[in-house]
Amino acid sequence: MDSSWIASSDYDSAEQTLSITTKGGETYNYLDVSTDTAQDFEAADSQGSFHNTEIRGRFDCEKQ
Repeated sequence: MDSSWIASSDYDSAEQTLSITTKGGETYNYLDVSTDTAQDFEAADSQGSFHNTEIRGRFDCEKQ
């Protein structure tokens, strides 16, 4: 992944949770994310931009 903000991501399809870990070490767990949305996120040219427009503010989030 080539992102200035995102270090890694993981999707748990059973729980429908998309976890995004930043390069600063914070992890954001987005809840009730569909498999289609998670796949679109992974395939996006810019995952940071996709996060800002399609994920942030649209899904409940737990920050670790």
